[in-house]
Amino acid sequence: MSFGTPGVYVEETAPRLNPIIRAGTGVLGMFGFTNRGPVHKPISLGSFDDFIRVFGKSYNNETAEYAVKGYFDNGGSKCYFVRLSAYDTTTGVESASAASVQINANGGGTFTISSGYRGNESPGLEGNNLFITVEANPLHPSAGVGNDITADIASGATEFTISGTIGIRAGSTLRLTDTNTANTEIVTVRRVSSGLQNGVVVHTVFLEAATANAYVSADSQVVSVEYDINVLDATGTVLETWTSLSLALLAENNADLVINDPELGSRYITTSTDLGAGQGDLFTALLNDATFGTGKQLQGGTDETVGFTEAMFGGTELIGKGLHALDPVTEVNLLSAPPTADATANSWSIKATSGFHNIMLAHAEARMDLFAILDAPADVTPAEIKTYRNTTLGIDSYWGALYYPHLKIQDPARPQSSATITVPPSGHVAGIYSRVDGIPAPQGGVSAAPAGISDFGYVDGVIGIERLVSDNQQNELNPIGVNCIRLLDRASGGKGVYVYGARTLSTNNNFKYVPMRRTLTFIEESVRLSTQFGIFKKNGPQLWSELSSVIESFLSQFWREGNLAGNSEREAFFVEINKSTTSNDDIQNGIVRGRIGVSLFRPAEFIVFTFTQTQNGSSVEEG
Repeated sequence: MSFGTPGVYVEETAPRLNPIIRAGTGVLGMFGFTNRGPVHKPISLGSFDDFIRVFGKSYNNETAEYAVKGYFDNGGSKCYFVRLSAYDTTTGVESASAASVQINANGGGTFTISSGYRGNESPGLEGNNLFITVEANPLHPSAGVGNDITADIASGATEFTISGTIGIRAGSTLRLTDTNTANTEIVTVRRVSSGLQNGVVVHTVFLEAATANAYVSADSQVVSVEYDINVLDATGTVLETWTSLSLALLAENNADLVINDPELGSRYITTSTDLGAGQGDLFTALLNDATFGTGKQLQGGTDETVGFTEAMFGGTELIGKGLHALDPVTEVNLLSAPPTADATANSWSIKATSGFHNIMLAHAEARMDLFAILDAPADVTPAEIKTYRNTTLGIDSYWGALYYPHLKIQDPARPQSSATITVPPSGHVAGIYSRVDGIPAPQGGVSAAPAGISDFGYVDGVIGIERLVSDNQQNELNPIGVNCIRLLDRASGGKGVYVYGARTLSTNNNFKYVPMRRTLTFIEESVRLSTQFGIFKKNGPQLWSELSSVIESFLSQFWREGNLAGNSEREAFFVEINKSTTSNDDIQNGIVRGRIGVSLFRPAEFIVFTFTQTQNGSSVEEG
């Protein structure tokens, strides 16, 4: 910028440092079985009501509904839920089927409506309870015989004039009918135009293909071909209505595009259109099917025909099902899979066993950005859970934590009574993680333990716990990484249910506590996100300096907020990215290496006081 005339000048400059991108926390990825909804596809939920809208209510003694509710009741912010279903682990083909109904045309065309959710089929028996009605609802209705076409149409015509073009656009389909000759056909609009000719407005419709018949204007009419599709439940209640949809592939209101839209599409059905040899036959078949006017039931929906196995739960990256269905979602950092409430009857479901738990821990470790919240088996004694932890599970891992016992909640099927049901705790505990993450540091945040006799550990939305745990029993369980949920006295009076443990399943002293593992994961993910700018830059001192500055800036702010231990930045962290960490071989192979050290807080798990009593100049100590 040059300066000649006196005045005030403004310059814009790019920031010296690249922006710091903080990883998200408290976002849950949950897996379970439901009675409807897409399978093996993560669906974002912002509330419990979202879950009900997509996946329905209680299903066959499964606990996913209660776990999701517990998550949001306890402060959960966002949940990605994945409905599980049995499938062939080699081909990925589902064993359950979606309910459907199909229209078949003489020309080979088909229009299929299936139970689904925004473009994804929803297998299961629940789809058989849906009914469909279809009725014509043209965007361009006829003005009457002799009032639509303004000039005769010859056979083989590729355009014609019309009295008005409201509701007609490129891709629209029109039905031409000559009431005298009975000629009729479906044509597709390529474009429309309107203009003055001799002082008169003339509307012209240009066609994708030439007409097969001739039409006399005085005997003919034109109507666009669109339909209303209504989705009803078994009681006849209308669940959804989709108005003026077209089966034409080029129409902007194409039924498949509108109903299968991933953001705004139907929550109950999907559609699939194959026009076959000629679209006219399919349109005629749909319009003439009288059963669509009274309600046509979807049929053929089935539940799984084979049991759900641990191999299906683990899944593979290639097929992208089971736990790997969550792979595309990078913002998830908590993992939960609440087990069935009836492992005997639902032998095909998720169970609180070492097999499922080890798969979750291994998956969290492989991704390095997840922390697994495990449910202890139901109805086990403190001695039995100790054996399960030490012998049956027997793993040493800092990628997850185990919670015991299960919780008691009001039975939603009997809200007016005192009846309770027992549910696994992982959903409620995940909500507490999210709640504590949302409390600003230094009191809260990811570096704080989600436990204690305070808001940091209080379990909301429960009536009690499956089994009371005593101090002596917790003395046996806490050191081996079984986090107890207990009924404890409040300082303000009364009792409450609290998470009273914050240990991982690791004996590694550096990662013994939940907040230590999660804080380091948060730092690692934030550094990864914030240093993306360096990819493909020249691997040398300038890049090393830029990377160091960004990371140091992030860690400095993180320390000032109260998330790192140490009285100074030097005590709290260090960052080394230079020639001593990046060798010539690394440079030749396109690698930048660095060393980052951080000082993490440990929870005050035990608070010990020594009391001194003073009497007449003498003292008595009691420790």
